Amino acid sequence: MKAAIYYGVKDIRVEEVPTPECGPNDVLVKIIKCGICGSDTGSYMIGGHIGGNAPGKGIGHEVCGRVAEVGENVEGFQPGERVWIHPITSMPLGHSDMLGGFGEYVLVPNAKERFNLFHVPDELTDDEVALIEPFGVGVRGKNRAGAKPGSKVLVYGAGPIGLFCMAGLVTQGITPIAVVRSNKRREFLEKLGVIVCNTSEVNLHEFVKEHFGETKARIGYPIPDMDIMVDCAGAPQIPDEFVKMAHPGSKLSVVATTREPREIPSRLMSTEGEIIGSCSYSNEDLDEVIKILSERKTCITDVITHHFKLDDINEAMLTAAGRDGMKVIVDIE
Repeated sequence: MKAAIYYGVKDIRVEEVPTPECGPNDVLVKIIKCGICGSDTGSYMIGGHIGGNAPGKGIGHEVCGRVAEVGENVEGFQPGERVWIHPITSMPLGHSDMLGGFGEYVLVPNAKERFNLFHVPDELTDDEVALIEPFGVGVRGKNRAGAKPGSKVLVYGAGPIGLFCMAGLVTQGITPIAVVRSNKRREFLEKLGVIVCNTSEVNLHEFVKEHFGETKARIGYPIPDMDIMVDCAGAPQIPDEFVKMAHPGSKLSVVATTREPREIPSRLMSTEGEIIGSCSYSNEDLDEVIKILSERKTCITDVITHHFKLDDINEAMLTAAGRDGMKVIVDIE
């Protein structure tokens, strides 16, 4: 079979490798499509230690596939069925980025329904199935903070994860403010149904006050009324901005990873705000994502801007890492 193997910075090679053997407890999946994640581009542009990919290994984990072979002890799956593979529960700890989705086949060991292998509805397109993984990350970011109708939410960052987070909010009836530094994706954000705050043009605090109103901090001074801030950007100023706007019960949900440590202002204590982490997704998050995609209540699938063939994986990585693409899909089948 053909697979893209990662060797280092700007060095991915499509090679012939052995097709995995399906054991009695396994399912062999033929990959149809695989999306490019920020961890993939981080490995490609900076190094594997950044993105979690090891030299000499297959990469790619945002997949849509079809069951090719089912082990004799596995129940609930039949050849030909479309499936989504959970990369974390299918791989050893710390190796989920190396699922091997940029290859023709992936083996799911000890396959179990809704643990490491999921059936997907017929109404979802192959492209939509390939969005489930990053969409789950974005949706968990707002769910960790307890977003509900009526919540006043700021989302930092308009990369794919930020866009998926905002799409999840919009389907809840929430109109979040997207905090960005340029107008590059303003048209898409407005089409998605969010309020755009370009901090290179306006004052963030005044903008939030205008749209969400004003409240009082724990110790009485006036602040913009903000319930939830979701960090999908990793910018260094975000913890400080949260503390400046936090009141008791406000939450900062940290989804983004950063290469440099960020300081938490000591005055967080006087706000009684909360900073929480958000990692991966639960089955409930995935159910929500699949429902959103099935009902097509947002334009979020327009996030896919480019398709490439497996043989063009290096060009696909450069496009995903650059400013022209939002979500890049590699067509394997």
